Amino acid sequence: MSLKFDFKTLEQPFEADWPVIVPVPQDGGGVQDQEMTVRFRTLTPEEIETVDKDKIDPGAAKLRLAIVDVRGETFSAELVEKLLARGYVYMALLKAHAKFVLGQPAKN
Repeated sequence: MSLKFDFKTLEQPFEADWPVIVPVPQDGGGVQDQEMTVRFRTLTPEEIETVDKDKIDPGAAKLRLAIVDVRGETFSAELVEKLLARGYVYMALLKAHAKFVLGQPAKN
């Protein structure tokens, strides 16, 4: 059952806690799924335009703005940079953020 869309929500920023499943590489070629909870926010059209101009890595630039908190950790810009520096974490964050922005369920 769906609810009637709340148009008032379009007038304010939107944030939500969102699960991020990180497939952490293991010896022998496998991965172990580890979960963290990240608070994402939607970006304004102006912010999106600015980060899309980042020729080096617009995905990382977008995540730097969209990540509001990492639940259970002391949040800082340095923490975000450490997360983005690991390829498997970076890709997990990109996928989770895309689902958040598109309104797709985080888990199947």
